[in-house]
Amino acid sequence: MEPDVKTEVFYGVENTIKAIRRFQSNAKKTWCVCADKTIPTLSASDKLRKGYLDGKARGVKIRYLTEITKENLERCKKVMEVAELRHLAGITGSFAVSESEYAGAFKQSLASEPFDVVVYSNMPELVEQQQNIFDIFWSNAIPAEQKIRELEENIPATKTEVLREAKDTTERVMHFFLNCRERMDACANSTAPSIAISVFKDAYENMKKRGVKTRWVTEITRDNLPYCKKLMEYAQVRHVDGFYGNFGVSETEYISATTVIEAQPVPALMYSNSKEMVEQQQYIFDSFWKKAIPAEQRIREIEEGILFPVETKVLKDLEDIRGRIIALHDNSGEVMVAANTGALHLVHNQFFGIYKKLMAKKANDKHKGIRWAMFIDKDSIDIVKTFLDIGMEIRHVKNMPSMYFAVSDKMYNATIETMDGGKMVQTLLTSTEPLYVQHFKSVFEELWKSGADARKRIQDIEAGINEETEVISSQYQTERVYKAIVNEASHEIMLILPTANAFARDKRIGIIGSLKEASSKKGTRVRVLVYAKEDANKQDIIDLESQGILVNDLSIKPAQKAIEEGAPRMTVVIIDNRTSLVIELKDDEKESFADAVGTSVFSTSRSIVLSYARIFESLWLETRLVAKLQESDRLQREFINIAAHELRTPVQPILAVIELLKGRFANGNAANVELTTTQLAIMDRNARRLQKLSSEILDATRIEAGTLRMDMEVMDINEKMKNMIADAKSWIPQGQSIDIQFKPLSDESGNPIPLLVKADKLRMFEVISNLIRNAIKFSAEGDVITIMTDRKDSDDDDGMAVVISVKDCGAGISAEVLPRLFTKFSADRERGGTGLGLFIAKNIVEAHGGRIWAENNNSSNDEKGATFAFTLPIHKP
Repeated sequence: MEPDVKTEVFYGVENTIKAIRRFQSNAKKTWCVCADKTIPTLSASDKLRKGYLDGKARGVKIRYLTEITKENLERCKKVMEVAELRHLAGITGSFAVSESEYAGAFKQSLASEPFDVVVYSNMPELVEQQQNIFDIFWSNAIPAEQKIRELEENIPATKTEVLREAKDTTERVMHFFLNCRERMDACANSTAPSIAISVFKDAYENMKKRGVKTRWVTEITRDNLPYCKKLMEYAQVRHVDGFYGNFGVSETEYISATTVIEAQPVPALMYSNSKEMVEQQQYIFDSFWKKAIPAEQRIREIEEGILFPVETKVLKDLEDIRGRIIALHDNSGEVMVAANTGALHLVHNQFFGIYKKLMAKKANDKHKGIRWAMFIDKDSIDIVKTFLDIGMEIRHVKNMPSMYFAVSDKMYNATIETMDGGKMVQTLLTSTEPLYVQHFKSVFEELWKSGADARKRIQDIEAGINEETEVISSQYQTERVYKAIVNEASHEIMLILPTANAFARDKRIGIIGSLKEASSKKGTRVRVLVYAKEDANKQDIIDLESQGILVNDLSIKPAQKAIEEGAPRMTVVIIDNRTSLVIELKDDEKESFADAVGTSVFSTSRSIVLSYARIFESLWLETRLVAKLQESDRLQREFINIAAHELRTPVQPILAVIELLKGRFANGNAANVELTTTQLAIMDRNARRLQKLSSEILDATRIEAGTLRMDMEVMDINEKMKNMIADAKSWIPQGQSIDIQFKPLSDESGNPIPLLVKADKLRMFEVISNLIRNAIKFSAEGDVITIMTDRKDSDDDDGMAVVISVKDCGAGISAEVLPRLFTKFSADRERGGTGLGLFIAKNIVEAHGGRIWAENNNSSNDEKGATFAFTLPIHKP
């Protein structure tokens, strides 16, 4: 029975302790605590500690979030004995949430006593809300071990701050310079070199003496040229036109100033030692450094007055803007545009003739044409089709940049205006600076590579297919999406699990259960590629296969080889060939799904989804082919061993008799050499075994080649069986008593009814004798072998068929052999034989238009053994 939904408030220490203990006892799977820095005293106290220990003993996953300080350090270490602990600076408030309940504390009377007021609730909406809040805090927190190490080893805590006093900013910048060990990189506008030389010259000299490598990127102008030359004594300097912004970055720290005044201290400064921010700014600096030109080159240009047709400027006059747009196209060898629908309408209204002219030049191989990247929706279909009709290439790009631009091989134009309805651009940024041109060409190429063909996008929109691709950074969101799409599957699920642990984690979060339900209840086709290395996983796979789920094993080579050689390990799921989710495997040793995975990519893009589907199909086919090859190789080795044994067995007695005769000849009594009847029988029996073996191998070869011949004639199968039974009794080993009974189909008087079939007599003898000999081989002293004929409707509804069956009382057919009974080399190791007899029998029967099968007798009726039966079409005169 579901518990009543309720929210209660408890007052007083005694009542609050009871409420918290009840919450602790009710937690079954997870238990998350968020508390301020004073609370670890309480959580590890005698009054509540027992609840934590009990929860841990029950296997409850306990997570604890607080601010770890020097004052509560030892208490936090106690908490780590019973829970996974993380640190979040400045966390306030105290609450706990499990899978079904919430407990919040709002007041505390004494630091050594529990809460005075506790709010309890099992309202699902509140529980889910608080769990989401906790998960957000948890994802932003750092492991307790890291924070404790920082406190114990006096490692500076991560700090980001803004300083506004000149004295403070100067002091912080000086400390920044002193803390540089190996390098210091700075990006600054044209004013900054004067500050570096006037205010911080001593710091630069000090860094130079200490061997710190210093690099600068700035705009070198005629006005700051003396400062830049002086700066080059301490640093490697490069130039970028129009650079704006001021920041410095070292191995561990980052500083940034929004504004600087020539030769004056920095008025405001931002400082951070956050690893992520330092790495980000280092990346930004490196990008500018690669694009900048050496200071020596720029200084020479300024001093020698060299004029370059290189400029970057902002245009606001409409005629200038129009002329610049025309100039970009008229002087181009190719044009690349990243803009919206409004820009396309603008071109159509005012520059369409130019576009048609360029596309005509492309048709004559005099221009590379125009490529346009944009977001295509239902409203833009008509205008896009207009430009597609003149031969322009267009791709749909989901995430377009906020700045729209056109770039040729010589120039680029850019604007942030939306140009709604084809409105003319009011402000245009334009440049012929090669570095900028190359940069925007690179940006365009990245957009182009990520885009989808416009015609395909239009087809999808008109068909009502909405495509999207989303990068999911939250592991908890990934888990929710994973579960949702698997549960929504209707036709097919394809799943790649790269490791045995990934399979175990998916089982824990319910994915494997959902696969079983989809297969058994909805009839969804489910296929799984899984790395089944451990026995436990292999048992799970057997359970999956029993639910109708198809499974292939990635642990067979070459799939295993690719994984072991470092191929990216990702969980990939494709749903109905419409949706895909690719999940990065970050740490396979983690038991929790959220802790083990990293970023994921969700997509409904048809091209992306079908690409992963093709990858899956290739792996699926590869693993199945490899498995078949391995099975074929195993059967071939078994046959070679069996054939060698079968050849050796009859040869040994023949050789023994020959050796006996040779011995008699050697004694000089050639005239008296005689063969006894027993010796002749031994040689005859074993020679016939050799003949049978060679005949079976020859027949198997003819079957494979399709050259097995049949000499058909009409005969009465009952009469044929009657004659064969008489011969069969001679096949019983001497000294063994086995009763062979023939029960033909008979009339009311007991007279056999003629059953005419058109067949090859010798081949029919081969089939029936094989079945009878097998029955004798598997029978024991006193057993009965029953051979019967009957008549039934033909399987193909085309007349009647004769049924011939051979039933024995032996051990039956083993579960291992039964599925491959009529295949080549399916011999039972304990009973011997080549495993070719039933394979040949099956092909002979099928060549006559019949069918052969075998089954174990009904054990519920105390019947042992097995029954082999086959059908032949009744001959129509």
